[in-house]
Amino acid sequence: MVLPCSASSSTALAIADGIFETRPGSKRTPGASLRILNPVISRLLNRFIVNLRISAMFAAVRLLPLVSRKYDVLGIRTYLALTNTDQFASVREQLDLSLGLIAQFDPARFARIRRDLKGILVYPFSIRPRAQYNRSFGYCELSTSSLMADDFVSTASMVVHEGTHARLRRIRSDDAERRVRIERICVAQEIAFLKKLPGMGARVDAARVLLASLKREDYTDAAVWADIFSEWKQAADAEIRRP
Repeated sequence: MVLPCSASSSTALAIADGIFETRPGSKRTPGASLRILNPVISRLLNRFIVNLRISAMFAAVRLLPLVSRKYDVLGIRTYLALTNTDQFASVREQLDLSLGLIAQFDPARFARIRRDLKGILVYPFSIRPRAQYNRSFGYCELSTSSLMADDFVSTASMVVHEGTHARLRRIRSDDAERRVRIERICVAQEIAFLKKLPGMGARVDAARVLLASLKREDYTDAAVWADIFSEWKQAADAEIRRP
């Protein structure tokens, strides 16, 4: 998936307003206190607060490479922004295995990935194994959970997928039809990579099922933003609950 360049659209703000709003029984926020004002003013001020929160999220992602542990894996700069220092050894090992797998079985593709990606950024933006291409910064972003799943073949497939997004970065993807078309190309490239690995028949079949299931309605502005903000909120809540 490609992370949108900004969240300034009315669709993004409306989705975020619904996801981040204060619910009954939760701690009162500045946005909640504004509801006692004139409804029009309240909506405008709530929208302003939500916009600030989104902008802060994007700014934090921009700063992560500056404050993360850095190291190179076969010529690819990697940034580890981990909140749990006990995870560093496992994450590094999985990255080494994943990128090494691509380099060994598909060296031409690995050379393209190394040219197309500015780097790989690992941070807890999702509680699920997940990857996305950040077009603004040129990074392949991997969730920490994707590298703690002890499945370096899946991580390698994610890098192949997002590396394909990086290769196609100059193609406009501002509508659902183009997004799903690009997504199909990326999944097809995953399949092409997996077919080069021994014993991957089941994974190839699963990727083909995924390819056939991709739908335009899952890539509208509303669907994309709802997915992104929901993942961010779940990840933030998980970090707050973590001892």
